[in-house]
Amino acid sequence: GAPLPRAQNLTWTSFNFKTVLTWNAVSGHTHTVEFSRVETDRRRTLHCIRIAHPECDLTDDLIDLNAAYTADVLTEVMTFDPMDLPFTQSNRFCPYEDTVLGAPPFRVELNENDTIVLHITDQQTALYRDGRHLTLRDVFKHDLQYSINYYKAGSTGTKKIVVPDSEVVMRDLERGPSYCFRVSVYVASRSRRRKLSKWTLPKCSPVVTFDLFA
Repeated sequence: GAPLPRAQNLTWTSFNFKTVLTWNAVSGHTHTVEFSRVETDRRRTLHCIRIAHPECDLTDDLIDLNAAYTADVLTEVMTFDPMDLPFTQSNRFCPYEDTVLGAPPFRVELNENDTIVLHITDQQTALYRDGRHLTLRDVFKHDLQYSINYYKAGSTGTKKIVVPDSEVVMRDLERGPSYCFRVSVYVASRSRRRKLSKWTLPKCSPVVTFDLFA
């Protein structure tokens, strides 16, 4: 008989550590996903055996976030010896390095001295450990920083700082004018093209007017 067709276009999609493998299915066949850390034995995950839909959520299976993994998608047919099933292998994927990081929610406020303060929210990931969802800070620990681009409203000159904390007091800015800020998660230990998350849209501080006669 004709050889069994192989799955095509295996793609890892990962956002804040929710990691899904997709492929172009072969009509009339089911597929089984096997995965492994590079150089170790392949394993199956129970919810991705003989499935008809072309995706497999491996979020909870890639336990070691720093490891590199590959996955095989096997084309199944009932009568074959499993050793002979045709398969397609994915590219390598490392959750720590390769997951896409979302733009961090943040807000801009003025404190009692009319100094601008940024409050950046630590994002929840899809990783579930010990009864709770981990945040990006739980995963990256001290490697997690924030890159902030800012400019005085109406001007073109942009400045950039990198800060370790999620509450940022902008002491060096002129009091009064509005300033606008964009924020990105910054993880220095990741590869060059993966250090930054997506950038937020800009948010601006209110203008402060001073009462000269107060």
